[in-house]
Amino acid sequence: MSIITVLATKKYVSIMADGRVTGDDGSINTEDYPKLLSLSANTFIAFTGRVEYFEALLSACNFDASRDYHDIASHAYNKFLEMQFDTKNLIIVIGGKCLNNEIGYIYFSNIGHQFTHVKPEKDDEINHLLLLKSEYGAKALLDGLLNSIGFDTIDKAFFIQHNIHDFQASLDNTINSRKYSMRILV
Repeated sequence: MSIITVLATKKYVSIMADGRVTGDDGSINTEDYPKLLSLSANTFIAFTGRVEYFEALLSACNFDASRDYHDIASHAYNKFLEMQFDTKNLIIVIGGKCLNNEIGYIYFSNIGHQFTHVKPEKDDEINHLLLLKSEYGAKALLDGLLNSIGFDTIDKAFFIQHNIHDFQASLDNTINSRKYSMRILV
C-alpha cells in the first residue's frame, strides 16, 4: 500500500505520496517509485495500490496537457472502467487547477468505482484526502495539525503532509519516508 495526502483550499492544492512498492508477500520491491506524476504544470495523477494496474491505466490513456484535471479524470475513469482488475485495490486521484483557475481533485477506485469530485467552496475551509491502508492515528494527527498550525499557506500544508507521511512511515512497513510532492497555486 501507499500513503497519499491531498490538501486543497480555494487558493492551492498540495499532494504528497511515498515511494515504497511492496510485493504481495510484504517484501520491498523498490523504495523510490514515483506514485505521483505531473501531467502538466497544473495537473497531477497519483495512486495507491497495484503498480501494474496503474501502469496499464497510464498506457491506455491519452493525457492531453491542454485539458484541465476534470477532463483528464473523466477520460481516465472511462478507461479505468473498461479495464479488468481483480479485487486488489487501486485508487487513483487526479487534480489541480481548471482552466477557470478553480482548484480541486477527483478520486476513484476499482472497489465501488465511485467517481468523487472534491472542490473547495469556501475561503476558510480545507478539503483533504488521506489514502492509506491502516491509519494508526494519522487521521487524528492530520486533524490536530490542521487545527493547531492552520492551513492559510501552502507551506503550512506541505509541513503538515510531511509530518503525516513521516508518522505513518514510522509505523507501517509498506510505506517509506521518501516523498514525492506537487503544489499548485491559483
